[in-house]
Amino acid sequence: MCSRDLNRRSRTFSTSGTASPARCNSKLLAGREGDRRLLETPAVPLPLGVDGNIVHLAITHNITANRVAGETIAAQQSQLIHISQIF
Repeated sequence: MCSRDLNRRSRTFSTSGTASPARCNSKLLAGREGDRRLLETPAVPLPLGVDGNIVHLAITHNITANRVAGETIAAQQSQLIHISQIF
């Protein structure tokens, strides 16, 4: 998920007065040792100088642990619902 903080900051980079939302790009990468990492890169346009050139400000985060934790919580919740229906 894109961070709310980056969406909030994108408003200050907008030249037209309207907020341009951050765009997220998620990729699953495999390393040389076989480990897999889920990376998320939110990016916002950033005006550079007075000539109107636009560059993109992007920050990449490793969200593998967050994804695994979310899947674990979802599995535990479904198990809890199943157990509560039994008793």
